[in-house]
Order: sequence, then structure tokens, then C-alpha cells
Amino acid sequence: MAYRASDVFTDVAGQTIFQTTHPFEQSQEAVYLEGIKLTPGLDYSVTQPDTVILSTPVAEQTYILEILTYTEDTVSEEIDTKLDNILTAVSGSWLWDKSDQRITMYDTYGNVQFVFSVEDTLDVAKRERRQDLEI
Repeated sequence: MAYRASDVFTDVAGQTIFQTTHPFEQSQEAVYLEGIKLTPGLDYSVTQPDTVILSTPVAEQTYILEILTYTEDTVSEEIDTKLDNILTAVSGSWLWDKSDQRITMYDTYGNVQFVFSVEDTLDVAKRERRQDLEI
């Protein structure tokens, strides 16, 4: 999940209901009172896509309540997946087939992860990832 927004509430003594400026899905929030993270279901509940209700009213006028909301971040998830694939490939094995000038990287389960075309002569050594060759 990626950080989305922060709502800070001051002068909150006696309050239990707080409305955020951004809607969010339940379990995509973190609520802090005076810097201490509250426990969902125990210290607070979410009733609408933008409302947090505390189980107990805030005791002190000077306390600060902060609600952080998050959103699904598909770009970060895709990057994490790619990095996991690279790590798996690195910890797997590779095969350099000089007859067709390809290096194939396998994960630890024997599945193809990456394929590179390779040129290796006395004058040139280069490789290029060829996604069109990957299975």
C-alpha cells in the first residue's frame, strides 16, 4: 500500500467521531493519538469510507489525533513483483546456449524468468534482454 493522505485533528477533547478529507477502504488506515498507534476494532472502528469512530472519547484538549490513509499502489506492486522475479532468477540457474546466442535465466523451480540475446566475439561482448523470447 502507498501513503495517500494525512488528516490531523487538534482540540479534540471529548470527541469520538472524525471525518477524513479522503475516502478510504477499511484496513487502509492508521490512527494515531499523541503518536501512539491505535488498534482497529479495539480502539476505533470505521463506519463509512471517510469516518473513524473512537471507542473512548479523547481525554485531553491538547491531544492530537492523526489519521493516515493509504491506497493500493499497483505500480509499486508491479515493481515488487519484478524485483522478486529477479531475485528468484539470480538465486536460480542460467544456461548459455552459444549455438543460438542466448542466455536463459531460470528460477529455483526451473521456470524461465529472463532470456538475453548475447553477442560474444573477440571485439564485442554484449547482451540484450529479449522479452519476445521469454515463455
